[in-house]
Amino acid sequence: MKASEVLARYTAGERNFQQVNLRGQSFEGQTLAGADFSEADLRGADFTGANLQGVNFTGAKCGLQQRWAIFSTIFCWLLYYVSVSLVIILGGIVEPIFDSDSARQGFGWLSLIVIVIFLIVLLCKGINAAAVTIAIVVAAAFLAAFEVRTRTAVAAAVAVPALRGTIAVGGVAAVAVAAAVVVAVTAAVVATAFSKTDEAVTVGGVGAAAAAVTVVAVGGVGRVGGVGAAAVFIICGYIGLRSMKGDPRDAWVRSFAIHFAAICGTSFRGANLTDANFSSARLKSTDMRAATLTRVRWYGAEMLDRVRPGNTYLQSDQVRQWLIGQGTDKNFDGQRLQGVNFQGADLSNASFIDANLSEANLRDADLSGAQLIQTQLDQTDLTGANLTGACIKDWGITSHTRLDKVKCKYVFMRSPTKDNPNRRRKPDNWEEDFEGNDFADFIQPIFDILNLYHN
Repeated sequence: MKASEVLARYTAGERNFQQVNLRGQSFEGQTLAGADFSEADLRGADFTGANLQGVNFTGAKCGLQQRWAIFSTIFCWLLYYVSVSLVIILGGIVEPIFDSDSARQGFGWLSLIVIVIFLIVLLCKGINAAAVTIAIVVAAAFLAAFEVRTRTAVAAAVAVPALRGTIAVGGVAAVAVAAAVVVAVTAAVVATAFSKTDEAVTVGGVGAAAAAVTVVAVGGVGRVGGVGAAAVFIICGYIGLRSMKGDPRDAWVRSFAIHFAAICGTSFRGANLTDANFSSARLKSTDMRAATLTRVRWYGAEMLDRVRPGNTYLQSDQVRQWLIGQGTDKNFDGQRLQGVNFQGADLSNASFIDANLSEANLRDADLSGAQLIQTQLDQTDLTGANLTGACIKDWGITSHTRLDKVKCKYVFMRSPTKDNPNRRRKPDNWEEDFEGNDFADFIQPIFDILNLYHN
C-alpha cells in the first residue's frame, strides 16, 4: 500500500491498517495518531517527525528492505577483503623469523613480539587500550634510539638502524591496529545487519573464505604467516562479536555497527510515540533518535538492542531488558527514565535513588521495599502500585503524580545509617499498618501543600 493511500484513508476516518505492506514508504511529518499498524511490514519506512501518539505497532516488522540487506552483504564482503588483506600482510611480515638473513630474522621476531603484545592487550582490554599500549611502546623505543643517536658519532652508527627498525615496527603496529579495527567492525556489522544466525554465518563465512583464497592466491604467504594471519583474524573477529554482546571494552564497535545497519532501516527519528505499543514487534535496524518515547509499551519486542537509541532511555541495556520483560538487575540509581513504561513490573526492593521517573507508567507495579529516595515522580502514574516498605525520603512527587488505589501497609521516611538506624516507619507503631484510605490520608497533606504552592 502506498503512503498516499494510507493518508487518504486516515483522513477519511479509517484507523485499521493491520498487516499492510508499507516497505519503503514515507510518512515524514504526517499525523497518524491512534492508527493500528499491528503486524504491518514497515521495513525501510520513514516516520521521521511524525505524530504517532497511541499507535499500535504490535508484531510489526521493522528494519532493512531486501535490497539494502543485499547492499549490506556486498559491503561486508568488501570489508572482508580489506581485513583479510591486512592480516595476511601481518602474516607475511612475521614469516622471516625462519629466514637465513639475520637482519630479516630479527625484524620478523621483533614484529611478532609487537603483534603478540597487541593481541594480548586486545583480548584483555579492547582495541583502544591495545592501540594506546603499542603507540606508547613504539614511541618509547623511538625516543630511546633518537637519544642515543644524538650523543656520539659512534652511537649513531648503531642508532640509525635502530631508528629505522623502530619506524618499521611502528608501521607493523599501525597495520595490526587497522586489521583489528576492520575485522572487528566487519564481524559486528555482519552480526547486526542479519537477524538470523545462519544468515550471519553464511555471509561472514563466504566473505572471509573468498577473500582469504583470493588474497593468498594473488599475493602468496608462507605457512607460518598463514597460521598467524588466521589467528589474528579469529581473535579480531571474536572481539567484534564480543562487542555485539554488550562488552564495554569495545562499545564503539557495537555502536558503529548498529548505526550503520540503521542508515536505511525504519526511521522513527524525532517522532512522537507517546503511548505507542511495540509489543512483540521486530525492531532490528530501527532509528529511535530524538523520538518521544513516553509510556511506550515494549513488552516482548525482538532485537530492541539493535535499535539506534540516541539519547533516549533505550541506550541502557538494563532498561531494555526490563522493558521487554526479561530484566533482573534492580539498581536504577541516577538513571534518566522519563516516560519509561514499567506497568505491572516486579520492582520489589529496586533502587531508584536520585533517578528520574517523571511521566513514567508504573501502574500496578510492585515497588515494595523500593528505594525512592530523591526520585523524581512528576506526572508519574502509580495507580494500583504496591509501595509497602518503600523508602520515600525526599521523593519528588508533585500535584500531578497519580497515587490512586495505591497498596501500602507502611513506608519508611529515611534510610538507616550506621549512626542512626531509625528508618522512621509510618505508621510509627510497628504493630500497626495502614488500612483502607490511611495511606491516602497520610499523603494528602503533602498534596495540599503542593497544590497550594502550584496555585
